[in-house]
Amino acid sequence: MPITDNSDKAGNTDKAGRPVRLAITVVLALVAFGVAVGLVVSYLSTTALKAAGIDGSTSDAVTATQEPVISPTQRPGTAAAPSRGGQKTAQKTAQEPEKKDPQKKRKKKPQEKPSPDPKKPSRQGPGQLPGTLRVNDGRVPAFKQVRLRGRIPGVRSGRRVQVERLEAGRWRRFPVTARAEARGEFSVRVALGRPGANVLRVRLPGTRRLTGQATVTVR
Repeated sequence: MPITDNSDKAGNTDKAGRPVRLAITVVLALVAFGVAVGLVVSYLSTTALKAAGIDGSTSDAVTATQEPVISPTQRPGTAAAPSRGGQKTAQKTAQEPEKKDPQKKRKKKPQEKPSPDPKKPSRQGPGQLPGTLRVNDGRVPAFKQVRLRGRIPGVRSGRRVQVERLEAGRWRRFPVTARAEARGEFSVRVALGRPGANVLRVRLPGTRRLTGQATVTVR
């Protein structure tokens, strides 16, 4: 039976695989060399740019300092017209009324009511007719009784009316009252002791219904 030498076959196999392994080794070496060269070139480029002062911040500064573009229709020395969006925003802001803060409302000062002027006729309520007042004697001695007659429109029969006298620019109640009759007519006697002119009138208490004025001079 013949005997085969296996060592020769193994040696032939190793010789056939050497070129393949050598080719793979060369390829890997070239790839590693290329990567190393790329890293070195990138590092050198970055270093050169930083040394020259060219980076991201410089480009931003250059962009910010660029001059505005002037349109062909814009005159030199005039500002550029705002965009339509800016015009609408400005118009909306101008049209919006200022909102008032309720907490900042100014307190209104109470208005002082002017004192009645004795020379002007007394005001009647809306739709009211002025009342009338007459005296039987306009010049009397002190404490002599004087009869006052008159009428206050709109006063029902039986209502009490008050005699008033003008004192220091203000109307004061005189201690005499009368009872109104039909159609608001009344008649009352008063005795005056203050010398000089005494200006009198008659009114329905708590209302603006009153008569005109009558003057009695005490001598």
